[in-house]
Amino acid sequence: TALLLHFNEPTGVSAFLDSSGQGNDGYCNGSACPTSGQSGRFDRAVRFDNVDDRISVGSGINLANSSFTLEAWAKRGSSGSYDWIIAQGGYIWWWMSQELLFGFSSDNRFVCGFDGNNLYTPSGYGDTEWHHWACTYNADTNVRVLYRDGVQVASDAPYADYQGTGTMYIGGSSQSYYYYYWGDDTYFHGLLDEVVVTKRALSSTEISDRYLRGMGRMSFQVRSCNSLSACDNHPFVGPDGTRGTFYSDEDNPLAAPPLFGLSVANNLYIQYRVYMDSYSADSPRLVSVTLEPRLKCQGQETVTCTLATDRAPLPVGGSITLRLPV
Repeated sequence: TALLLHFNEPTGVSAFLDSSGQGNDGYCNGSACPTSGQSGRFDRAVRFDNVDDRISVGSGINLANSSFTLEAWAKRGSSGSYDWIIAQGGYIWWWMSQELLFGFSSDNRFVCGFDGNNLYTPSGYGDTEWHHWACTYNADTNVRVLYRDGVQVASDAPYADYQGTGTMYIGGSSQSYYYYYWGDDTYFHGLLDEVVVTKRALSSTEISDRYLRGMGRMSFQVRSCNSLSACDNHPFVGPDGTRGTFYSDEDNPLAAPPLFGLSVANNLYIQYRVYMDSYSADSPRLVSVTLEPRLKCQGQETVTCTLATDRAPLPVGGSITLRLPV
């Protein structure tokens, strides 16, 4: 991963952490900063004003002549305008593939473009709900694909690889052909969350997994005891050891299946209770649990649970008991 912006910063910030480990942190200046600390698809998001808000992540992401994937959760504030989510490079001549564009055209079609070498969705999307958008380009096979909510909606074979370089912007670009004609109408209007750039073409299964991770919420609490009868005397607790907190998958939205690190007391049994929420008709279901080997740490045992989900319904409210190995 070349860029991973969770946008979980509090309100009033001008710097945004790149969690990919590549050091491509985002920055903005003064009134051109989007409003941070907004309610997002995962935790928090940033709101762009469609006037001059944008974030620069520098010029360290080089996608020219290579495979890549662009992703974002987007909630438009309006429709009928150019709303760029990711942009890089600059317009020279339309056939030179010097500009990377990922976002909405003014007719509400979504575009993944290399300047004039563009892929559009067949129809427009004018709603203002949260959606997961992704574009993959495989330089080896010369296949470019657009996905909406985990489903392929367009594909083509561009006549050239993307050729551009330079500063990458989130939420707008001052360099584009469209900017010259429509000015600040090219800036994004609405909320963005989980903006990701990956230096390979993700598979359709991986894209679907990323979407499904955003369509539901998984949280749970744990407790441990030395006998099953004694467990009833202990409350289920979260990461701070109280009833009011929960382990949540929101801290790792790209992991599929989600990963959790648990700390429980050194006892014979562990119980955990799972809570599920869904934003669609597809409800998640707990299908497998993996316990990694125990690690001693200051008189406590650390147990890692890996929880996988699919689309089948889950009866919520019960608890599962596991006997730890001696």
